[in-house]
Amino acid sequence: MAKIKPFKGVRPPKELVSEVASRPYDVLNSEEARKEAEGNEKSLYHIIKPEIDFEPGTDEHDERVYDKAVENFNMFQDKGWLVQDEKEHYYIYAQTMNGRTQYGFVIAANVDDYMEGRIKKHELTRRDKEEDRMKHVRINNANIEPVFFAYPDEAELDAIVTKTVSKKAEYDRLLRCSGERGCEYGFVNLVLWGRQKAAFLNDHLVFFSQFHRRSVYPFPVGIGDKKPVLDAVIADARER
Repeated sequence: MAKIKPFKGVRPPKELVSEVASRPYDVLNSEEARKEAEGNEKSLYHIIKPEIDFEPGTDEHDERVYDKAVENFNMFQDKGWLVQDEKEHYYIYAQTMNGRTQYGFVIAANVDDYMEGRIKKHELTRRDKEEDRMKHVRINNANIEPVFFAYPDEAELDAIVTKTVSKKAEYDRLLRCSGERGCEYGFVNLVLWGRQKAAFLNDHLVFFSQFHRRSVYPFPVGIGDKKPVLDAVIADARER
């Protein structure tokens, strides 16, 4: 079985997503990337296709280009255009094309599982392209070009996606009151979310879970008077 784990993602703040977002590096050439990033210093192209910051015609494999990728990646973080999450997450990723939205997970996979065939290779790629991106990963100590994999249908995973996505707006509205970032298609632990029950009560979000036969109630978050919500939580705990 392939091994996966959560990780601390590096993401743009929600208000900057539209400025930072870019297409994948390998679906356009350098000049097309230069044109798309024109006038936008926050475009991710400055990291994944940093040759656009040099004179037209600069070789994308020039050592100066790789150094520029590191410089820009660090600069994006220093300026707060990219921010690393404080906790490890599994993420839900949404992609919409031709009016159809598909969801998947963003996870950290094991390199040995890929090399030994437990994760199937999705395509045959040229060695020079592989080396270019491997070098990009090594020098930035970050995988800024994630790879798509497919996985067999799994009802439990589908249920987690559906639950998280369908309640996202309401979760965000209430979690925002706690000062946390909210789910934003990310959550701390799949197992936690899969086993934890949530309810909405008096404009509050209330969680309940059981660990080692002990009932656990995180402090409710929401808007307004918390006393009746806490009274309800205490009553529920006594019944258990």
